[in-house]
Amino acid sequence: MTTNYDTLYERALNDSGGDHQVLPFDAPRPQIPWLLKMHGDVARPSPITLSRSDFVGYAAAAGPMGAIVQTLLMTKHLLVVGSSMTDDNFLRLAHEVVAFRKVAAPARDPLPPMGTVVSLGPSKAHARLGDGRFEFVNAVPESDSSGLADDGRSAAHALAVFLDVVGMYASVPLYAADIRYTQLLDSEGEHAAAESARALLTKLRTLPDTAQGRWAAVIDTLVARGAERRVLGR
Repeated sequence: MTTNYDTLYERALNDSGGDHQVLPFDAPRPQIPWLLKMHGDVARPSPITLSRSDFVGYAAAAGPMGAIVQTLLMTKHLLVVGSSMTDDNFLRLAHEVVAFRKVAAPARDPLPPMGTVVSLGPSKAHARLGDGRFEFVNAVPESDSSGLADDGRSAAHALAVFLDVVGMYASVPLYAADIRYTQLLDSEGEHAAAESARALLTKLRTLPDTAQGRWAAVIDTLVARGAERRVLGR
């Protein structure tokens, strides 16, 4: 979710090659990633939350949007990137969730934070204001014996590197059965397993359509792991 009006997130999603939907403009579809634009979109004929009166009237004008944000705060651990944490709407929604959690679970003290804020530098004021609500992590290496903070890298570059690492650990390895990436497998056992996966997919593809339906979940998993790929020229 974002408070930005621009279309940079959509461009990034398009570059990744995956389908997506933008709320509240698109009709929701199951299993399709979505992007929530809290304050409107410059590319669509919609109200933009910009003026002070827009922010004051946000709860009445865009209550369902706020409900989605609060659902995420209640059910997920939110990763906040590139936010100054000064948006009135977001802070109000977060405060309401905190107040509700204190009433709903008074015996649970302290309550776990609702999310982690990745910042470009240390901010004791923000950390103090978000105490008990959000954890603050400084993406820029502090000056130490390693000298990482003194090698000329900008704060934005350090944040980009950090997000690349997060993405690496969060992504599912989709190459396990892909014959083009066999060099990434660690052992003969893994190589044999990958070959068996490709052979299994080939066998399942020969089944009648009615039988393939019973194996659809297995077929989808094998395809997602690259078992359908072939060496170039074969």
